[in-house]
Parts: sequence; structure tokens; C-alpha cells
Amino acid sequence: MATTTTNYGFDIPQSTDLVKDGATAIATLGQDIDTAMNTALGTKKAGMVLLNTTSFSAVSAVNLAAGTFNATYDNYYFTFYGTSSIDSAIRVRLRVGGVNETASNYAQMTDARNPSTGGIGNYTSYTGGTQFSVGACKTAGHNLHGWIQTPFASARTSIFSTDIYDAEMNITTGMYKANTSYDALSFFPDGGTLTGTVSVYGYSK
Repeated sequence: MATTTTNYGFDIPQSTDLVKDGATAIATLGQDIDTAMNTALGTKKAGMVLLNTTSFSAVSAVNLAAGTFNATYDNYYFTFYGTSSIDSAIRVRLRVGGVNETASNYAQMTDARNPSTGGIGNYTSYTGGTQFSVGACKTAGHNLHGWIQTPFASARTSIFSTDIYDAEMNITTGMYKANTSYDALSFFPDGGTLTGTVSVYGYSK
């Protein structure tokens, strides 16, 4: 096998190699690739890993499975697409062991802007709330996405979310101000029901 690959110098089987050497040549190439990939990536087999996708229809709350957040990851990304039976704000609560956290330790600030009214910002903030407000859901459909930092660690949990609906854009940042470990989230509207999907991804350490 006189020819090698450009970047890593792997031996490449040639058409003139003896048939009896074919299996050995392929095995050698495969092992070289495996070794190089492990050296380059180590335990980081992917930068972001899809942990679960939950579909829902006409529900009053979307509860992610217990264990969605765990010790494997520190930080998470979520995407939410849904329609609602009425136009409604979307709220989020942290969960642990299948139970929502309702203690008054949620704090956040939201900037809502509507270009059709001159781009004036509508700032809202609170401390001591019992949930995060991460956007709105429309009867015609709506997308939002966000990031959760250290929900499983026994530390304060941060959230950042963005959404655009109709002519308005919302950016929300918040924190749960207690050193508590949580393993899931709950999404729920102020009123009506939700239909759609939510996906959660973990960032490799």
C-alpha cells in the first residue's frame, strides 16, 4: 500500500494489492481512522447532542421527561414550535422529580420591541416571581428558542430566550436565585392549550 491519505497519512488499499491482503488493508485503514478520530475528539463526540423531542397536542402544559437535565451536560439549548387555542404568553418552570418549582425565586428582565410603533422598547422586570415568561404563542403558530445554564448543578440556573411573533420581538434573560438541582422544564400558556413540538439539546463539555 504505497499511497496514503493527504492529511493523516492513512495507508490506502490499491487495486493491485493481492486479494488475500484486502481484508487486512481495510482493517488497517479503519483502525487508523478510529484512532485519529478519538485523538481529535476524545470524549467530545459531538458539540451539541439532541436529547429529546416531545410532541404535544391540545395540552395545558408540556412537561419534559424527568432526567432531561443530568450530570452529562452543564448547558442546554431548546427550540419550541407551537400553536395555541388562543393567543397567549408562554411560561416556563423548572422541574425536579416530576414536580414544578413554584417557589418565589424566579427573576427576569424582558425587552419587547415593535417596529410598527417606532421600535419603542417595552421593558419589564421582576424578582420573586414563580415562573419565567419566555414569549408568546399564537393561534397561527409560533417559534421560540432559548438556552438554560446549569439547571442540574446545585447552583443558580440562568435562562436566555428570544422569540418573534407578528411584528414584535422579545428578548428575555432570567435567573432562578437558589442553588437547587433540576432535571426538566415545564412549558405552559396563560390560557388555552398548546399543540406542537419542543426539542432539547445538550452542549458537550
